Amino acid sequence: MSLESLANELLLDIFECINAIDLFRAFYGLNTRFNELLLVHARIYHVDFQSASQHDFNHFCRAYLPLISRQVATLHLSNDDDETPHLLDDFLDDESLINQIHHADSIELVMKILSNCDQMSSLTRLKITNWSCRNTYKFSDLIHHVWLLPKLTHCHLDFTAMLSPYSFRQPLRTSETIEYLSMKTVKFTFQDLFALLLCTPNVRHVHATLLDRHASFETFPILPSISKLNLSTDSSLHHLNNIFQSMPNLSHVTLELPETSDRKFLNGHSWQALILASLSKIKVWRFFTTYSFHEEMIVEDHVEQILDTFRTPFYLDEHRWFVRCDWNRQITGRRLFLYTMPSCCRDIYVVHPSFQSKSTYPENPNVSKGVEYLLDVIFYDHLFMKGICREKSPDFDLR
Repeated sequence: MSLESLANELLLDIFECINAIDLFRAFYGLNTRFNELLLVHARIYHVDFQSASQHDFNHFCRAYLPLISRQVATLHLSNDDDETPHLLDDFLDDESLINQIHHADSIELVMKILSNCDQMSSLTRLKITNWSCRNTYKFSDLIHHVWLLPKLTHCHLDFTAMLSPYSFRQPLRTSETIEYLSMKTVKFTFQDLFALLLCTPNVRHVHATLLDRHASFETFPILPSISKLNLSTDSSLHHLNNIFQSMPNLSHVTLELPETSDRKFLNGHSWQALILASLSKIKVWRFFTTYSFHEEMIVEDHVEQILDTFRTPFYLDEHRWFVRCDWNRQITGRRLFLYTMPSCCRDIYVVHPSFQSKSTYPENPNVSKGVEYLLDVIFYDHLFMKGICREKSPDFDLR
């Protein structure tokens, strides 16, 4: 079967899976049919310049981009290629190129801050990664430009930013459109994070890092729009309680906590009291933390004492939230890993076969051995574990 024998509908489906640069290089000019499919009938294009040569970049931008600008759905620009070290700057310096991207839904920017992205008035999704910012004022300027985008709904600023405490300047303009905000690698203080959230009044999902253990203020502004919070923090339970009370509509909470010496983080009764007091609409609650035990301690007995506090009807019957503890003296020394199932740990966390584990989940003899083995060998961003928290868990997703 030849390619030309395929129906137009099938060809168009195939075209949507191919980088537009390769697509035009391979098919444009072959015959009238392919030209018409590319220029008239194609619905969307994905343009990825990440590995493009300077010649391909220049040729595509001049010859083809003007013809398909209204169909460009995603655009990937990068400065990380040796052959095109200034590709992103070249694109941004040419106002005619920027103005051609009228209907882009998603632009992913790698290795470079996009300080003048406010020129892209139709941008709805922005992702900036693989960049390190050590200047708080430069970071503040970036936030200001991003918050000027009139149609932005999804904002992922997942790069390293070392902010000077309390020197962050909130954007001059409020963004009424941002609903999803991920800044998980930027280390905020309470004051700076809440100042930013106040400038984002319709944000619903927030993923952030909050490192401000010694914050002194007790009250926070009310943020009713936030329903999902993913927080990496060194905060105390007292401060977490204040945060949750400032977000009265939280239904999904995920917490990543550093190694703790506060026994309250290991006590299910303490968590239960906090949830009942401050999270009245909670549906999903997850956490991950580590703890160092004393050398002379009988670990198994200590783990049982911890897990018993999570074996109440509140956890097991009302919410079906299960907690697990892993340890191995030879590999991790005196560290315990305590987390809800499935794990919410952002970093890849591997349970070695020699790890010892206990959980509050009841033994289930019907769990498939095949699934058990599959979970052991597949690499994904969540915990490798030999048991699953629920056979039909809606949160279990193989990717």
